[in-house]
Amino acid sequence: MDTLTVPETLQSLIAARLDGLSDGERGLLRDASVLGRTFGKEALAALTGRTPSELSELLASLTRKELLGVDSDPRSPELGQYGFLQALVREVAYQTLTKKERKARHLAVARFLQSDWPEEEEVVQIVASHYLEALRLAPDAPDAPEVRTQAQQSLSRAGERAASLGASEEARRYFERALDLAHEPLEQARLMLRAGEMAWDDGRADEALAYGERACQLFESEGGVRAAARASARVAQWLWNQDRIDEALQRMEAAVQVLSRLPPDESLAEIVTELGRLYFFHGDREKALEQIEEALRLAEGFQLPRLLSQALNTKSVILSAIGRPEEALALVRHALALAERHGDMEAALRAYNNLAVEVRAAERHSEALELSERGLALARRLGIRAWEWQFAAQIGLTQVEMGEWDEALRSVSIVPDPDEVPGSKWPFSATLIGTVGIHVHRGDMDAAERSFRLVQELIGDSHDAQARATVGLLRAMVLLGRGDHRGALAAAEVTVSLSLEVLGFDLYTKHALACSVTAAAHVGDLESARELFELVESRPPGEIPLGTKAQAARFRALLASARGETRGIEPEFRAAEAIFEEIGTIFDLAVIRLEHAEWLAGQGEVGWARELLDQSRETFERLRATPWLDRVAKLRLAEAAAGV
Repeated sequence: MDTLTVPETLQSLIAARLDGLSDGERGLLRDASVLGRTFGKEALAALTGRTPSELSELLASLTRKELLGVDSDPRSPELGQYGFLQALVREVAYQTLTKKERKARHLAVARFLQSDWPEEEEVVQIVASHYLEALRLAPDAPDAPEVRTQAQQSLSRAGERAASLGASEEARRYFERALDLAHEPLEQARLMLRAGEMAWDDGRADEALAYGERACQLFESEGGVRAAARASARVAQWLWNQDRIDEALQRMEAAVQVLSRLPPDESLAEIVTELGRLYFFHGDREKALEQIEEALRLAEGFQLPRLLSQALNTKSVILSAIGRPEEALALVRHALALAERHGDMEAALRAYNNLAVEVRAAERHSEALELSERGLALARRLGIRAWEWQFAAQIGLTQVEMGEWDEALRSVSIVPDPDEVPGSKWPFSATLIGTVGIHVHRGDMDAAERSFRLVQELIGDSHDAQARATVGLLRAMVLLGRGDHRGALAAAEVTVSLSLEVLGFDLYTKHALACSVTAAAHVGDLESARELFELVESRPPGEIPLGTKAQAARFRALLASARGETRGIEPEFRAAEAIFEEIGTIFDLAVIRLEHAEWLAGQGEVGWARELLDQSRETFERLRATPWLDRVAKLRLAEAAAGV
């Protein structure tokens, strides 16, 4: 309970005023002071034991004497509530009670609230505050253990209440305070894990891991085998999101080994689900699919909709990687529907994210943007900072695809600097995929270099396939911007091979292919990229996204031009332009139009070339893509020098 420091002279004046009241008025004020600054008539009646008529008469008298007030605003949520008009009056009245009297009244209030509003979560924080104050007033009393337990349980409920409202920082503080009061080791471990989960949601990864490790150790020491395995799996998830996938896998595998010796239950289903996900991102599709099939069997058998949603989600990622995008989309859509139907918002967040990724891979950018915005709104409502940053990054990536570069930079600006959020890594690498590309294409290599160095520091020599693809793609982009076209081509080739081997056709594949074509064209060696496109085009047509097909058509046109051929070039350019226009990737469209114009100019088709060049220049000017505008200007100068 908050207390005010009342100057001695002022305290004397207020005390004298209270002494002038009747015994009934003074007693009522003292009782009311325990309830807080404002209070309801029902709570006061329960505390004082007075009849409604007695209470009404005393309250009316104290209101007339301007010691209390009553809220009469019909629009106010506190309509009919009484309150002290001056906080100092309440404090002096409270101080006239002995510690024993205060404690008895705090306990009475807490029990009244629990009995009259047992299902009302809104009052749980108030209940906790009264138990805490009663414990503080008499920590060594015979009933202190019982009061401590009541306080701890109320704080834990207050933590769950705050968590349900998305107030993760507040929830963490409640769980920490409950932990200070808990004596039973398994309850301590549970509260540690809940505090860690709230720390993670609030973007405090290091604190989350520390709590998680302590919880695991305590569960294990107390023989809580299943609880220890679940806690270890939770820590593994956090380790993976810090790009420590090897450690995460070791934890998950150990947990599965422990639980496999026991009758199967929800704990095993949960950990097998996460293990399948980790195997996939570690690059082992076969093991991933094997674990996910087992997870689906367990989730359906035990009727676990949350885990069923998560397992379907992971299976969709695997199917997408092995070239079954439509089936993947169907599964992730159902995973989202399951999560929302059963109110599991954590599973819904992941489903929104992966569905947006799948839809964007299918080049449906407006739909991907809408899904990411819905995910962002949900993450904000739940107060989960890491997911908020992830969706901001997804929105930025999609806006980059749509040619909304300034909007993309604004979207990702909410993602904090990694130094401000110790340990969190995964949202930042996703953010930088888009921003590095913008910096390179605008000629701001200082910014691009800084971002790339940051990615290297964040995820370094990761064993996570997605992280390695991120580093490879950004390396190719930066080398391209530096003018190291051979280096860019080599980095792009590694990225495409890795992506196709593990992740399938995705963002990394498409952008790495674009880098490889640009780099190979700069060095005049399109043959060096031929094997890369043969690898791509060896896949069944249904596996290859439209954007990748456009890059392949672009490559074929440039390769034929480099070989001195003339037949078939025009249709390839036109095919690439038509696809880029259809899917709305305006930067890629401007690039292919510029390359088409350069080829046409070489064929003497100056008028048509100028029309394409003007269209490209307009896009590059809007995007402020300076290096590309320089290339447009060079072609203009060449035309002028030739007198055409």
